Amino acid sequence: MCVVVAKANSNSVGTKLRKCRINCGFSQQQVAKAIGVERSTYTCYENGRFQPKVETIMELAKIFRVNFVELLPSEGNTDQLSEPDDENVIQIFSLKKDEQDLIIAYRSLKNEQKSEILAKTNDMLKQNN
Repeated sequence: MCVVVAKANSNSVGTKLRKCRINCGFSQQQVAKAIGVERSTYTCYENGRFQPKVETIMELAKIFRVNFVELLPSEGNTDQLSEPDDENVIQIFSLKKDEQDLIIAYRSLKNEQKSEILAKTNDMLKQNN
């Protein structure tokens, strides 16, 4: 359940989510799918119409590879969240959609699960050689 909040400003959760998503090169649909919400709900997070739960913010922080505190609303400076790095965006958009989805899913995993995935992937690569 989301809480309706006021219009987004530059220090809002929504603005920070948008900057992180664009910086990572992900679509709203991909992020929404990764956290298990409709795209329209995620859009409302970015637009400041809904406020995501703390658990959701923590999940988004994993996907965007930032400390969850960086996504919380702030009174002061938002310089910690830089504008999108064009080189990074170009690199991620050159990936196919399924490759982008894999990156999002991987970032959502716990460290031990990531280790298992990497080990399995390495085993599969060795079998192909």
